[in-house]
Amino acid sequence: LGDRVKAKSFFEETFSMFRELGNKSGIAMSLYYFGYLAQFEGDSQQAESFFEQELALARTTGPMWLGAQALFGLAGVAAVSGQADRAARLLGGAEARLEAGASYIDAADGLFNERTVASAVAQLGEDRFAEAYAEGRAMTLEQAAAHALETEPPA
Repeated sequence: LGDRVKAKSFFEETFSMFRELGNKSGIAMSLYYFGYLAQFEGDSQQAESFFEQELALARTTGPMWLGAQALFGLAGVAAVSGQADRAARLLGGAEARLEAGASYIDAADGLFNERTVASAVAQLGEDRFAEAYAEGRAMTLEQAAAHALETEPPA
């Protein structure tokens, strides 16, 4: 609802509870929301760190949608960093993970992803975006994760 201070407080409280319980899926989900908040505040470097931590946990625990969330988050970071090809591939990989897990994204995440798509399309054009997105959809989670963690210079 736009109250970032209150949101951060709730995220920290939830994160602490999940850590206390040893709930790795909950910890991963909390890292995603920390990343989302950092991205919203314009701190792409911090956001990337949170999304990478989530991805590391998602690769070893929890449902497929956790990995998809991390890929969506890292796609957002890539898009604002001038790495539109990478963003499109990560979006495709994330979407494929959601479908494989018979899952979906919620409305708030959908808005974040729409901004990422719009940014990547604006940078690449629709045809190149579609090609890169298809490349990402063809990746396994491990391939998409490896791609997300590669260092790629801005375009």
